[in-house]
Amino acid sequence: MRLLRASVSIVAIAVVAACASGGTSGSSAKPRYSQNVITTAELATVDAADAYQAVRQLRPQFLTNSRGPTQMGTRAGSTDAGIQVYLDDQRLGDVTSLAQIPKNDVKEIRFLSASEASSRFGTGNTSGAIVVVRK
Repeated sequence: MRLLRASVSIVAIAVVAACASGGTSGSSAKPRYSQNVITTAELATVDAADAYQAVRQLRPQFLTNSRGPTQMGTRAGSTDAGIQVYLDDQRLGDVTSLAQIPKNDVKEIRFLSASEASSRFGTGNTSGAIVVVRK
């Protein structure tokens, strides 16, 4: 009976140790990035002069709304204002206004869905919003 308990204890310790290791192998583990947020660390990994170029490289889906690609910030044949850009919570314009923001000035770029953007900034955000926070 003691032998059985000792064996079960050893197996339990081995399972706990395996779970604690997380299965990663040191520095070879890739950092996990959020689908809706681009951080300073991630921005540092791309060769881009401005926020627009960085978004195109890292999260091109930010530049399209759920109804299809935007054309210069608005959907063709629609009165929809397109995806709006906010810089430090101030409305800047459509997605092309991201080109005015130097990449090195950016702390975070976050995409908000239409409902999140409307809740935070009010009407006129039916395609969502890109929120840029400066350093």
